[in-house]
Amino acid sequence: MDVTRDDVIDGVKIIGGLVVSICASEVAEAVLEAVLPAPVNLVGKIGIKVLGFTAGAAVAREFNKQVDEFVKIIDMVKEEQEKNKQKAVAS
Repeated sequence: MDVTRDDVIDGVKIIGGLVVSICASEVAEAVLEAVLPAPVNLVGKIGIKVLGFTAGAAVAREFNKQVDEFVKIIDMVKEEQEKNKQKAVAS
């Protein structure tokens, strides 16, 4: 089984999205715990976790969009290089 370019891009999205999601989730939880009054009950802790996961999901979604945009830029540069190469060969 060969690894394709799309497989690599999907791997970057999955692993990178997971990493940024975990980081954003932890940061959001830490900030919320620091801002809220000291005694937080179980419901509050669950709410903080939910907000952390939501923040993590939003950051992961944005990361995937950025990867897609970066891939588009790489494709545009590659196309331009091919055009320039064809022009150089023609002349």
